[in-house]
Amino acid sequence: MVKEDSLPCDLLRVDIPFVFDERIMQGLLHCAGNSRPYLRCLALLEQARPLLAPAFAVRRFSAGDLTDEGIRIGGVSFCGKVLADMLKQAENIYAYFATCGRDIARLIQKTANYLDRYLLDQLAYMAYLQAMDQLAIQAESVFGVKRLTRLCAGSVVDWNVDEIKKIFILLDGLYQVLGAEVWDSGLIYPLKSTAGFFYDTEMAFESCTICPMLACETRRAPFDQTRWVQMTNS
Repeated sequence: MVKEDSLPCDLLRVDIPFVFDERIMQGLLHCAGNSRPYLRCLALLEQARPLLAPAFAVRRFSAGDLTDEGIRIGGVSFCGKVLADMLKQAENIYAYFATCGRDIARLIQKTANYLDRYLLDQLAYMAYLQAMDQLAIQAESVFGVKRLTRLCAGSVVDWNVDEIKKIFILLDGLYQVLGAEVWDSGLIYPLKSTAGFFYDTEMAFESCTICPMLACETRRAPFDQTRWVQMTNS
């Protein structure tokens, strides 16, 4: 266990190299290596590779203060009793933002061909996944977080997606370096990005198990309706 007084408050990584993984991409595209979409993806990769920039930012906060509506972290109030219940035992709470990079998002926006746009979007998603992989590695080596549990607004039962913008308040001075923007609705730019909290826990947990959204490409675990009902009614 790393002593808290020796932990840094901020962690910023903008130099993560993008590594193309054939197996993962074929899985994302649901096609074989000799298929037309995959071969087109390889052709687009040459143009996209310099623009794929996995990156992340993290800021550490001490334990939050419980409120009637939820929890206060870093002076910012978050509404969500389930969120508060899950974070109340955490000694340290980490706000994070992870992204594929702004330049690839610009290329996707100006690409007119629908297939090319989709394939570039999947390359951006792969870059985002690599940012999250590196975040988990760095969370352990820098902060001593051995079992990372991640919580995102909209995927926790009573934590509304529009509160994502409050995460960016906590990350002020960091997310701007990564070229990120967030709207009042909670939509993040670049689109292949996420923001939320993570913390160290002894028990494995995936927020996907209490998120009823079915059509989600980032789902990491099946929806547990029994657990969702229990949390909703608690």
